[in-house]
Amino acid sequence: LRNPIATVHGYATILLRHSGSLQPAQQIRFLDVISRETSRLSSMVEDVLTVSRLDAGRLSYAFRPIDLTAIVAQTVDEVRGLDAAHEFQIDLPSELCIVNADGGRLKQAMINLLNNAIKYSPHGERIHVWLRTDRSARECVVGVADDGPGVPLAEADRLFQKFSRLRTTAETPGTGLGLYITKGIVEAHNGRVWVESVPGQGATFLFAIPLESSERAVAIGEPVA
Repeated sequence: LRNPIATVHGYATILLRHSGSLQPAQQIRFLDVISRETSRLSSMVEDVLTVSRLDAGRLSYAFRPIDLTAIVAQTVDEVRGLDAAHEFQIDLPSELCIVNADGGRLKQAMINLLNNAIKYSPHGERIHVWLRTDRSARECVVGVADDGPGVPLAEADRLFQKFSRLRTTAETPGTGLGLYITKGIVEAHNGRVWVESVPGQGATFLFAIPLESSERAVAIGEPVA
């Protein structure tokens, strides 16, 4: 948390002490940095609070039949609108994928995976998001693939632990809590989460959620925000 606080303090101090000598363009640039770092700090604090509730078994869920395809599409659209540095490819089936879930929590898990892909993918590279229905295993599988450095096999399981980071990306900003939160949310849905990767060739983070029973799989409206 210290890094964004130090950045905000530094730029705010410059604005206070030198506002009369700074050009308007410089002031706007400094304010933009303050705004971005404040948003990052808010996200980090929210991650810490979420982990606290998760570890205490107090993270609330409102389960109901929802269409996971719609949740994925909505989440990608929202994240894509905030990230002009990457190309997003999304492949979704035409049919509904009904699961018994908390749409807001699964959206939170998806945002974590997308932010992870954005963080480790070079600018201009593609982030591929897809969903498939595995009828034989009775589950919906979602994948988020990036063109980042990849994940060594020996570190794959450790990535989903609290405060865990790849040794080769330790300097990348973040709390190391996003994947841990995603794992907790997915497992609360009786699902599973894992990573597939070849070092140097990117990584695909996946999670699977059990399909809703056919008796309860009904047409639904908009996904939960």
